[in-house]
Amino acid sequence: MKKKILYGTMRNFSTVFFIVLVFACSTKRQADTDLKDVKIYNIDPLEGKFFQWNDFIDKIKFIQLETTEKSLIGQLHKGIIDEDDIYIFDRRFHKLLNFDTTGKYIRNIGSRGGGPGEFLEMRDVCISKSNVYTLDYQKIHSYDRKNGVYLESWRLANTSEEFNPSNFFIYDKNSYFLWCSNPDARETDGKFYRMRMAYQGKIKSEYFKYEYPTSEDPRFYPCSDNSVYIMPVDGEYVIYKLTNDSVYASFAINFGKYAISPQKADILRKSKEQNAYLKSDFYKRILKVLETNDYIYFTCIGPKSYPYEGLINKKTEEITFGKQDHTKSPRFFFSDSVFLYGYYEPHTLIERKNNGTDLNICFDVVFDSLNNISIDENPVLVKVLLK
Repeated sequence: MKKKILYGTMRNFSTVFFIVLVFACSTKRQADTDLKDVKIYNIDPLEGKFFQWNDFIDKIKFIQLETTEKSLIGQLHKGIIDEDDIYIFDRRFHKLLNFDTTGKYIRNIGSRGGGPGEFLEMRDVCISKSNVYTLDYQKIHSYDRKNGVYLESWRLANTSEEFNPSNFFIYDKNSYFLWCSNPDARETDGKFYRMRMAYQGKIKSEYFKYEYPTSEDPRFYPCSDNSVYIMPVDGEYVIYKLTNDSVYASFAINFGKYAISPQKADILRKSKEQNAYLKSDFYKRILKVLETNDYIYFTCIGPKSYPYEGLINKKTEEITFGKQDHTKSPRFFFSDSVFLYGYYEPHTLIERKNNGTDLNICFDVVFDSLNNISIDENPVLVKVLLK
């Protein structure tokens, strides 16, 4: 029996959600249904209000990542913690770096090139069971998690050049999901299913049919129950969850009159007015959703492209929301379902000046402990336990 998969979108918040029932890719059926069970969180975007962390922080620990010639980081694009290991995906230099939980550098995994275990360009990374996986152009590489030794590579399941994945989530060689942010043939062929499920070497199912391009930010964020949050495309506000055999709508965020549709976002991008999309007074896209025992943390790009962040209390459903100030708080970018992990760039630690406010003074312990950091050193990780 073929499993039914939920698919939904929120064009605006007065309309009804839609469910697309996606079966095997050989047959796709659609049916309009009300998503009554999807929780909608209503955001009150108070102008000028900054997010205040002081009331939420229980414990803070900083991890100074060792800086060597091999371990130098250009851009922290994605982080993963796995038992006693921290993995940092450096998108600028196309490197996957392995540190221990004290920040000591261990090794780089894989390298650029055309030989066994080498990649043309590292696009995404994932850890599953005993393996570390990296996504390359039309290929996946596998390495041993314990020692970083190359194991095998294989071509992506019968995908075409038009479907050029930028993100993935993998359970094992026989079961993985591919996300394509900007299909190469979108201008001529119209709409595309952005996500595909590969099973035993073949594409089994397809999801999320959109005709508009979107960002290539990290797409998948693991949850505490072994499921995975899927970031929506620009202008969509329904957060989906992925399991090894299903995709379903988890919750939605309502920005009210400040919400924008993918169609409107596309129109603004193509506007003759320079940077019309970036300068618009809308919440343009959700960047990440991280989960701890008691909270859901999310970030988004808001009016005038200013960054915002929020916390949802999973027990009380209370929402705290406000602007981000990266001179006062770290950039949180991954979680182990208990702690949030963020980072400070060295220049932020060096240039920070007391502006006389009490905004996020809970993080002063990090600044006060790292007065001698050099501009040439790696970013500093901050491990946070919420109350």
